[in-house]
Amino acid sequence: MRATRVRTMMSWATAFRIREYARASLWIVPMPGLLAGVLLAEAAQAAGDADWAPGNWRYSATTAGSVLSSVVGAMVALR
Repeated sequence: MRATRVRTMMSWATAFRIREYARASLWIVPMPGLLAGVLLAEAAQAAGDADWAPGNWRYSATTAGSVLSSVVGAMVALR
């Protein structure tokens, strides 16, 4: 025997109140970014500890800063 699912309709007032709360809340938009940042930080830490990269891929902080500056400059120029 198959169980039937009963769908209850949300009233217009409740849906409006939820939409207005989400629109006025300042924490809803940054929350996915925070979660993604935590996950990416963990992944970066795991990748940094791994020995999969060849030895000639080790760069100094100055080289990384130069590469990031070039990427940012290109993004600004192409915008």
